[in-house]
Amino acid sequence: MQGRFLAFLREALLASLRSMDAEWDRRFLQTRRIVAYAGSSVLYDHSELASLRAQRQLIDVLGDKIGIVGREDVRFRMLGEFVLGAWRCGASNWVAGRGSEAQGIRGHGGRDMLIRRVEEAFDAIPETLSLAARG
Repeated sequence: MQGRFLAFLREALLASLRSMDAEWDRRFLQTRRIVAYAGSSVLYDHSELASLRAQRQLIDVLGDKIGIVGREDVRFRMLGEFVLGAWRCGASNWVAGRGSEAQGIRGHGGRDMLIRRVEEAFDAIPETLSLAARG
């Protein structure tokens, strides 16, 4: 592991998406559809909890690799927020058919478009941090 952590984790996430089996994106969309239309918040809540656990685990593993307690350093906790936030926003935009070329079609463009949406979310982080109210 070398370089900036956010760039490293971005590339690791994108590589992970690229390496999923050929049917993964179809199953992901079906699962999201079930969660959305289940008529209960139980599945949605479970999904949210799994995301929070993944975020915590990411920080713990990264901290172990570099010899710190990630949970005690707010910068590492924020790093987890950024990485999982980029994933959640990118995946949500893809599932909902948002963004250029999506044509409002849910899951349009398959995994390549999902990867593009996640990249867009990561790319938006610096601009997001500089947002200011006008008035």
